Amino acid sequence: MMHVVRVVFLLLCLTSCGWRPSVAYREYYAHLHKPICTRLLDSDYFLEIYVSARHLDYTTGKTLLQTIARHSGRGAGEFGHAWIRLEGLIDGQRMYIEGGHSGETGLLQAKYFDGVMDYIESGETDSNPIRYLWATQEDGFFQEGSGGHQATFSIRIKLNSEQFQDILAFVKNYSFERYRLTDHQCCSFVAEAAALAGVELQHLQTVHIPSRIYFGGCWLPLWRDCKYREFVFGSPDVLEKSLMQHVRQSFFTKENSELYKK
Repeated sequence: MMHVVRVVFLLLCLTSCGWRPSVAYREYYAHLHKPICTRLLDSDYFLEIYVSARHLDYTTGKTLLQTIARHSGRGAGEFGHAWIRLEGLIDGQRMYIEGGHSGETGLLQAKYFDGVMDYIESGETDSNPIRYLWATQEDGFFQEGSGGHQATFSIRIKLNSEQFQDILAFVKNYSFERYRLTDHQCCSFVAEAAALAGVELQHLQTVHIPSRIYFGGCWLPLWRDCKYREFVFGSPDVLEKSLMQHVRQSFFTKENSELYKK
């Protein structure tokens, strides 16, 4: 028999076709409709950043779940993805690395939403089942290439040889085996690599979580400790917006910026 909480999510999936973009949603994504001036030059060393954004609706928890459900079953992840391509010369030979940080396979432990649902259904005594969203998954890995995602936006950043070596060392020493939604996933990986190239990118999104949800004539607790009232996580939607803002600013302020849109 299907458990109560999973029924809630199923109902949201079934009603996702009724979702319509609100004024707040249109304002949030107004940057998608602004023109972007782009140019592409060649370089011995460069970092490319790719993002596959789903353009989810963060207005309320319900609209977020509805827009997540619109992408459910389409493959390549409901939240989107971000990855890099680092290219340069080593001992005169051109080399490249392309990929990103992925995880949450469900092989070693429950996936995030499943873990929260398991806590609710088990009636855990601490009454903070939502805390599983902060858990560290131990099945993280380096996802080569795009991982089946299609980029919605990308940029190229020109590097010098020192920056190239710094980013290469960062990738080689990065702890891919750990995966955590709050601060150690695809968006944070990309943002850290970009910072080594001198580019500061935003990627964090805050979602307000109600202390309980009402369904089937009863209240289902999500948290009692108020530290769980807000969940901050890396979002490809925020990262895409930050990339676009960087392109617009750099085109007019940096002669050596090399940026392009796909």
